[in-house]
Amino acid sequence: MRRVLTALFGLAAACTDRPIGEDTDSGSTTSTATTTTAAEVPTTGTTSGEPESTSEPAEPCLEHEYEGVHPPAWMLTCDLPDLCGSEEPLMFTTTNLEVFDPGEVEVEDLERARCMAAALRDRSPGQIAWLQVVGVDVVWSPLSLELVGDAALVRSVRGVKELIIEEDTFEVIRPLRPPEFFAACAEGDALAVWLCLMDSVEPTCLPGPLTCPE
Repeated sequence: MRRVLTALFGLAAACTDRPIGEDTDSGSTTSTATTTTAAEVPTTGTTSGEPESTSEPAEPCLEHEYEGVHPPAWMLTCDLPDLCGSEEPLMFTTTNLEVFDPGEVEVEDLERARCMAAALRDRSPGQIAWLQVVGVDVVWSPLSLELVGDAALVRSVRGVKELIIEEDTFEVIRPLRPPEFFAACAEGDALAVWLCLMDSVEPTCLPGPLTCPE
């Protein structure tokens, strides 16, 4: 079931190899920055006699990972309001696990799903949340985005409800796709909105500090 979130989150592959850094406080918001070091690239054929290789630290990736069950509170948050009735995640039911080949897709409230796509298009400050149930199984993948300008705090809890197992819980900040990306799916069917939500962010991990709307 790790394939379920591959498209939206390229996150695990992109970020889990980075060591977790120190937590930093900024007002009421706590963020975790991580760093990697770029490899040295030697060059040849120089005339100065000095190597031209460089070693520069990569931009820190603002992320936080959790062990075990869902954390009591997210570390990266601006505490923005819930949008589109997202106090409870919107449920999508699919017949396949694959993100871009989900089979038949049904959603419990299409207008609410379209509202989420419109919020992404309009950069509405706030939080949206949805989950996936696959067929008659109890596989679930709660996902949420906290929209902060042109970026989103992406959160994932993956697990199997039947076994009461949750794993790979993490959050990371990523750029949103451009507004025009969401224009069509804001009026689309369940499949169109599902694909929009699952591909709503760019694969780049943004650095901190997190700047919250006033």
